[in-house]
Amino acid sequence: MNELRNTRTDSPRIRRSLLVIFSGMGIEFRNGMHALRTTFACLIAICITRLFDIPHSSWTIVTIVVVMGPASYFRTTLSKASQRLIGTLVGAFAGVFLHLIPVEKTITHGILLLLLLGIASYFFWSRYSYAAILAAVTLAIVSDVQLGDLSVTEWRVFNVILGTSIIWFCSRFVFPERALSHFQLMISEFLQLVADYYLLHLFDSQDKHEKVDLNIDLLSQNLAQQHAILAHVKSESRQQTDTVSEILTLEHRLLGLVESLLTDKWSHSIPNMLELGRQLFDAMNILSLEIAEGDVSQYTSFDFLDYYEDFDLSHLNQCSYVWLNHQLSQQISQLSNLLQKICYHSNY
Repeated sequence: MNELRNTRTDSPRIRRSLLVIFSGMGIEFRNGMHALRTTFACLIAICITRLFDIPHSSWTIVTIVVVMGPASYFRTTLSKASQRLIGTLVGAFAGVFLHLIPVEKTITHGILLLLLLGIASYFFWSRYSYAAILAAVTLAIVSDVQLGDLSVTEWRVFNVILGTSIIWFCSRFVFPERALSHFQLMISEFLQLVADYYLLHLFDSQDKHEKVDLNIDLLSQNLAQQHAILAHVKSESRQQTDTVSEILTLEHRLLGLVESLLTDKWSHSIPNMLELGRQLFDAMNILSLEIAEGDVSQYTSFDFLDYYEDFDLSHLNQCSYVWLNHQLSQQISQLSNLLQKICYHSNY
């Protein structure tokens, strides 16, 4: 189910075809797409460097593989590519500065080299650690070459710039992997699970406690996966960080409500409850499909309490059951409103 929903992208037909191919080969879809994106970037680099006979072109491939290899979401990739470019330029300029010192002043040269390396090391534990490491590495390489061999440094910087440009293009336009899109798919799966288990509850599965416990675990695992990519999601939707946090809060509330409905004993002699419950199931199911497609409509909750305003409060079990369903409907309505916001900002 999750892989099928991943077909929603800029080029859905191409993605569907690739999904069929990857599935037939036993390749996980996201891993296959990442490998395809990286390979395509390397192909562009090889074509450009061979066509124009660019010296030391291996640095272009190295830049692409090192930056795109461990990175997943496109903003992470672009950030890392930018740091590599900045670090290389700073290290190269610092190395050229050292070459301005007369050759005979080796002690001065060594002291300044250590000082510059120390400054770069200071930032190893900062948010710009990758740029600092590349600056230190480039500085060490450039400072060790002869003054007449600086052309090697120039071509290395050029190849890093070329590799960074290719990374930017491929990460942005060749099936970009966005954390926000992945987040939406996780929400879709979460809502589908909630809807399915709510329907299971409506048909009374109280004799299947082991399966119910497994279902609740699946919901918890889904939320844990959403929290794992939360930092990436917020970096892509900086104007919607509060909305993203509110969505997760509502999902935790939904988990608690569904857990209460699934694990407790309830009286099912309440009139019209099955019909109302099916309407709520349909609303959750539709919302799940809409968030997967990136186009969410507002769900107007219906008030369960209006149907049972004359309920005898002495029937505590039935009153509690109606209240839980009422709260579930209210939370779904609030969630649909928040999902509308993130879908609007993700469709750019």
